[in-house]
Amino acid sequence: MPSKDFLIDDNETELGISALSTSEFRSYAQEWAIAATRQVLMQAIEPKLENVQACQVLSLYWFSKDVQDHAHILTRKFHFTKL
Repeated sequence: MPSKDFLIDDNETELGISALSTSEFRSYAQEWAIAATRQVLMQAIEPKLENVQACQVLSLYWFSKDVQDHAHILTRKFHFTKL
């Protein structure tokens, strides 16, 4: 759960992202990627443009984290699917 500093206050114009440490930021990114990967794979039966785009973004994320198994699965999921 993000710290209170991360949330936008009604009186503030900045997000306060600088208050997050690098390890906290990486933790949130990893949690997002895991949840998003699960969600897009559950919707993979429906070859919609949004699902293909999500797979592409997530594939790049996992590739950047050196998790080629995840990247490969997401890249190949819609490879032979026609939209």
